[in-house]
Formats: sequence, C-alpha cells, structure tokens
Amino acid sequence: MLPKKVLFCTDFSENSEEAQRHALEYANALDAELIVLHVLDLWAGVPTYDEGLYVYVRDAVGRLEEAARSKLEELGNTCSASVKKVTTLCVMGTPAEEIVRVANDQGAGLIVMGTHGWTGLRHMLLGSVAEKVLRTARSPVMIVRSG
Repeated sequence: MLPKKVLFCTDFSENSEEAQRHALEYANALDAELIVLHVLDLWAGVPTYDEGLYVYVRDAVGRLEEAARSKLEELGNTCSASVKKVTTLCVMGTPAEEIVRVANDQGAGLIVMGTHGWTGLRHMLLGSVAEKVLRTARSPVMIVRSG
C-alpha cells in the first residue's frame, strides 16, 4: 500500500536538508501529504530547584518553541511550493519516541529523516535517534545520510 502521508523529521541542521529533498520527492510522486516535524529535546532537565528557576526555564523553553515554530513555518512554506498539502508540527520530548508517536497518531505511511552518521564512542554515548526510530516504528523508515 502506498503511503498517503509522509513524515519528514527535521532538526534544522544540514543533515536534514538531503532528507527534506527525498521527503519532497516521495510526497510529490505519491501525491501524499507532507508532515514536517521538529521535536524539541529537553532531556537536560532542571539543574536545581531554587526559587524562581521555573520561570526562567519556562521562558527559555517558550523562546525555543517560538523559534522552532518560526523555522517550521518557513520550512513549511518552502515545501508548499512542491507539495500540495503540508502540515507542520512542533512537539517536546524524547526525539525518537515523539517521532514514532506522531507517525502513529498521524497515520504516516513513511518516515523520512536524516542522520548525523556518528560512529564509535560518540554513537555509543549519544545513541542514534534514527536507529531508535528504525527499531520501533510501525511504518517504513527512510534514513538519509548527508554528505
């Protein structure tokens, strides 16, 4: 069955650019809706519980979310030049988990994402969002390595 929705995951890095190109091509060829997703990864947590810290953290998160939504809107407008229907989403959480959740919730038939291509110790310490999505997603996943 051909997908009617293509989920393109972006972190706004150069690594996402090649994946974007593939996502656009597939969405176009399949006459599918393109869903552009960015996950705000707030895994670092709160370093202290001093009075007033919550306000600053909330403000910082708000600014991050506002900046991400602005970039998503710009990216969505760019993608709209190539694809009939484009939806943008910004969510907070653990990237791999949120990508799979959004793909399931939106009924995405294909997930397209870039990878940093890290190997060795860096990969072991940081893990790979792409690898985790590949292992847990219900729908097919296209991982595009840049460069």
